[in-house]
Amino acid sequence: MELQTFKGHSSWVKSVAFSPDGQTIASGSWDDTIKVWDTKTGVELQTLNGHSNPVTLSNAWVALGGENLIWLPVEYRDFDCYAVKDATLVLGHRNGRVSIVGFHTVG
Repeated sequence: MELQTFKGHSSWVKSVAFSPDGQTIASGSWDDTIKVWDTKTGVELQTLNGHSNPVTLSNAWVALGGENLIWLPVEYRDFDCYAVKDATLVLGHRNGRVSIVGFHTVG
Protein backbone atom coordinates (compact mmCIF):
# COMPACT_ATOMS: atom_id res chain seq x y z
CA MET A 1 0.00 0.00 0.00
CA GLU A 2 1.57 3.27 -1.13
CA LEU A 3 1.20 5.91 1.58
CA GLN A 4 2.71 8.94 -0.13
CA THR A 5 4.54 10.01 -3.30
CA PHE A 6 6.85 13.00 -3.41
CA LYS A 7 7.55 14.67 -6.75
CA GLY A 8 10.14 17.36 -7.30
CA HIS A 9 13.47 15.91 -8.39
CA SER A 10 14.28 16.26 -12.08
CA SER A 11 16.44 13.13 -12.24
CA TRP A 12 17.11 9.77 -10.54
CA VAL A 13 16.74 9.70 -6.77
CA LYS A 14 19.91 7.99 -5.57
CA SER A 15 19.59 8.18 -1.78
CA VAL A 16 16.85 8.48 0.83
CA ALA A 17 16.88 8.58 4.63
CA PHE A 18 14.43 9.11 7.48
CA SER A 19 15.14 11.65 10.19
CA PRO A 20 15.57 9.99 13.63
CA ASP A 21 12.02 11.00 14.65
CA GLY A 22 10.50 9.82 11.34
CA GLN A 23 8.91 13.22 10.65
CA THR A 24 11.03 14.08 7.62
CA ILE A 25 12.75 12.34 4.74
CA ALA A 26 15.83 13.56 2.88
CA SER A 27 16.33 12.52 -0.74
CA GLY A 28 19.47 13.00 -2.81
CA SER A 29 19.38 13.02 -6.60
CA TRP A 30 21.39 13.08 -9.81
CA ASP A 31 19.92 16.57 -10.23
CA ASP A 32 22.63 17.64 -7.72
CA THR A 33 20.12 18.49 -4.97
CA ILE A 34 18.95 17.18 -1.63
CA LYS A 35 15.29 17.68 -0.81
CA VAL A 36 13.73 17.49 2.65
CA TRP A 37 10.11 16.30 2.82
CA ASP A 38 7.42 16.22 5.50
CA THR A 39 6.38 12.55 5.79
CA LYS A 40 2.79 13.30 6.81
CA THR A 41 1.87 16.02 4.29
CA GLY A 42 4.30 15.30 1.45
CA VAL A 43 5.28 18.97 1.41
CA GLU A 44 8.81 19.76 0.25
CA LEU A 45 10.31 21.63 3.20
CA GLN A 46 13.68 22.53 1.74
CA THR A 47 15.94 22.06 -1.29
CA LEU A 48 19.69 22.04 -0.76
CA ASN A 49 21.41 23.22 -3.95
CA GLY A 50 25.03 23.75 -4.85
CA HIS A 51 26.31 20.19 -5.03
CA SER A 52 28.78 19.76 -7.88
CA ASN A 53 27.94 16.06 -8.32
CA PRO A 54 24.91 13.80 -7.92
CA VAL A 55 24.04 13.00 -4.31
CA THR A 56 24.17 9.21 -4.10
CA LEU A 57 24.09 6.28 -1.71
CA SER A 58 23.23 2.86 -3.05
CA ASN A 59 21.92 -0.20 -1.19
CA ALA A 60 21.67 -3.73 -2.56
CA TRP A 61 18.68 -5.10 -0.59
CA VAL A 62 15.47 -4.02 1.06
CA ALA A 63 16.09 -5.51 4.50
CA LEU A 64 14.56 -5.45 7.95
CA GLY A 65 16.61 -6.51 10.95
CA GLY A 66 19.45 -7.63 8.69
CA GLU A 67 17.20 -10.08 6.82
CA ASN A 68 16.18 -9.66 3.17
CA LEU A 69 12.42 -9.89 3.32
CA ILE A 70 10.55 -7.16 1.48
CA TRP A 71 9.19 -8.23 -1.89
CA LEU A 72 8.14 -5.27 -4.03
CA PRO A 73 5.51 -5.29 -6.78
CA VAL A 74 6.81 -4.50 -10.28
CA GLU A 75 5.75 -0.83 -10.18
CA TYR A 76 8.16 -0.20 -7.25
CA ARG A 77 11.18 -2.13 -8.51
CA ASP A 78 12.79 0.79 -10.34
CA PHE A 79 14.15 2.07 -7.04
CA ASP A 80 17.80 2.89 -6.64
CA CYS A 81 17.87 3.49 -2.89
CA TYR A 82 15.67 2.98 0.16
CA ALA A 83 15.25 3.58 3.89
CA VAL A 84 13.21 1.60 6.43
CA LYS A 85 11.62 2.88 9.64
CA ASP A 86 9.27 0.67 11.62
CA ALA A 87 6.72 -0.66 9.08
CA THR A 88 7.38 2.05 6.49
CA LEU A 89 9.67 1.92 3.46
CA VAL A 90 10.75 4.99 1.48
CA LEU A 91 12.06 4.39 -2.04
CA GLY A 92 14.08 6.68 -4.29
CA HIS A 93 13.22 5.99 -7.94
CA ARG A 94 15.20 6.47 -11.13
CA ASN A 95 12.57 8.80 -12.59
CA GLY A 96 12.95 11.33 -9.76
CA ARG A 97 10.02 10.03 -7.70
CA VAL A 98 10.17 9.31 -3.95
CA SER A 99 7.46 6.97 -2.63
CA ILE A 100 6.56 5.80 0.86
CA VAL A 101 5.17 2.30 1.18
CA GLY A 102 3.67 0.71 4.29
CA PHE A 103 4.18 -3.01 4.91
CA HIS A 104 3.60 -5.69 7.50
CA THR A 105 5.57 -8.78 8.42
CA VAL A 106 4.10 -12.27 8.65
CA GLY A 107 5.01 -14.65 11.41
